[in-house]
Amino acid sequence: MLKTPYRYKINESSFAHYWTEGVGVELLNKLGFKPDLKVAEQFIPFLYEWDRHADQLVLDLHDKKGFREGNISLNSYLKGEIIPYDEKSIWDVFFEKIDFSPPWLDPEKLKFGTELSRRAGLSALIVLRDYCLMGGYESAAINKPLIYTGALKKSAVKRLTDTVNFWAHITKANGLSKDSEGIRQIILTRIIHSYSRIGI
Repeated sequence: MLKTPYRYKINESSFAHYWTEGVGVELLNKLGFKPDLKVAEQFIPFLYEWDRHADQLVLDLHDKKGFREGNISLNSYLKGEIIPYDEKSIWDVFFEKIDFSPPWLDPEKLKFGTELSRRAGLSALIVLRDYCLMGGYESAAINKPLIYTGALKKSAVKRLTDTVNFWAHITKANGLSKDSEGIRQIILTRIIHSYSRIGI
């Protein structure tokens, strides 16, 4: 008969433990029903999709100019400053694929959602830091890219700061209007993810 080694300790901080034996079980009970995993499984094909437009942008611009210079070019483009014609053409192609007001978007729901998000205040930032970001390091899907790109070793604090900055800008009033800082943050995040994906 196999015995569990005495030195083995159950990881009570893992996401799996949280939802099967930890506090998450109580939360699911309060929900009043058990979520059907079959509903979630229909979204699995999306795991194999990626941001082809941002990847092409990075290949056309950032790979040639460097990451920092590519982002300077983005800032200049968004401010309407004069940039080289070939760069402007690349940005024009990228931005013409973005629909800032799709027909399914309900501005009132968006406004309500951002107001609700801001209401949590400091508590939301603590959850973001302690659970979402730090807890995310337990996931190989998250930490492998961070290890491969060196982001986990050299810039964990910057990653946290950037994420908080992103969240604050996209959830503020009118944070997702076309010329807002929130939109710039979203584009930057897309570029960072594409740059990492291509680098890996």
